[in-house]
Amino acid sequence: MAIGYLPKGLNPPSVNMLYFHGSYLALAIKIGIEGIAGGRTFTTLNNYQVDGIKKCGLLAS
Repeated sequence: MAIGYLPKGLNPPSVNMLYFHGSYLALAIKIGIEGIAGGRTFTTLNNYQVDGIKKCGLLAS
């Protein structure tokens, strides 16, 4: 086996491991908002048509 043993089934939930505190939270939100706004400006200036379903898929990945 090149990889080793891979257990079957779903991974256990890890919601309790999310960390929504700290000094970088506000910075991360600000960068995310600026990135989305910059992308929208770019698509508007270049007359691109963005499919909402594809956009949601990209944000989720």
